[in-house]
Amino acid sequence: MYAGVPFLYLHAPKKTLPRLSSSFRRAALPLIRNAELTFEYQYVRRCKSRWVFRFRFRVPDKKSFCCGNRCPDCIFLRPWR
Repeated sequence: MYAGVPFLYLHAPKKTLPRLSSSFRRAALPLIRNAELTFEYQYVRRCKSRWVFRFRFRVPDKKSFCCGNRCPDCIFLRPWR
């Protein structure tokens, strides 16, 4: 973690970027299957056989106001607690 941003360092000498991307998706999908999470990753750089990615799980933003467009996630449709 640098400056509050998580980075993922991989030592993968023979893999290509598309193969690493599909591996990330296969590993992350079971973790977010029944949750309101999404994941994002971004290729940063490669130096010899070391790959660097920015990788994090994200929680979706919740609406805190009504915009009047009858959205399915409108704040007025939430059950009161």
